[in-house]
Amino acid sequence: MQVFVIYWQTVLQKMGDYYWANGESITYFLLSHHGRFSGQWPVNFHGLLDKINYLTLLTELAIPILLWISKTRKIGLVIGISFHVCIAALGINLFLFSLTMIICYLAFLKPWEIGMGKYKNISQSN
Repeated sequence: MQVFVIYWQTVLQKMGDYYWANGESITYFLLSHHGRFSGQWPVNFHGLLDKINYLTLLTELAIPILLWISKTRKIGLVIGISFHVCIAALGINLFLFSLTMIICYLAFLKPWEIGMGKYKNISQSN
């Protein structure tokens, strides 16, 4: 439940922000001291970055839903892990946050899905 609250609270906060609402937040982030790569390159890709801005919001809305439904859980895991790898790659000092969120995804897997198959019978007998 905490993962759902984290994502949806994040989206609610971002939707009330001027730069997120106008599609400029990713560009400003990458131009700031928080962006991993220096230079004015994000300005040249503003048309793409504003779409990524809205895709980020959609992703943060979709991940909890995908994780909740067992048939779409693996898709949610792939999207969520990819999302946080990108955050870690593009932002300075965001590696630990991304790693923490990726570790939270383990709660959505059964032990035998993460290489602990020898414990399958024990967990099913309870």
